[in-house]
Amino acid sequence: MNKDSFIKLAASKSPFISNENIAKKAISNIHEYLSNIAEDAYKENPNTRNSLSVASTGNGFSTMLTLKEDYLSYSFNPEQNRINIVFNGTIQYFLTFSNNKVISSRTNKNFDFSSIDSDLDLFNN
Repeated sequence: MNKDSFIKLAASKSPFISNENIAKKAISNIHEYLSNIAEDAYKENPNTRNSLSVASTGNGFSTMLTLKEDYLSYSFNPEQNRINIVFNGTIQYFLTFSNNKVISSRTNKNFDFSSIDSDLDLFNN
């Protein structure tokens, strides 16, 4: 059996991954990325602990970065089957799922950490 055939065989025997689980994994990765940013900010300037925080819900469906009164959240909406990216209560864009990948409605490409970096620009307004 050649490599391509084996990869297809392996995929056919792999369990189905629900969009809910893909969303939870994506939100977990986003939470970790935001937490690392916050930790770096705390190290550079300990006073940021008074104005910067990262939090998640216990069910893994949402994570949020707060800076003073502004907030950026990533929340899975099971009814819409997407992750909404919200800044101060307004949906900015959303993430959908295709073939176990997370796709940004803003770019129509795979969502990655550079997308989060772009989201952080919202705090400059």
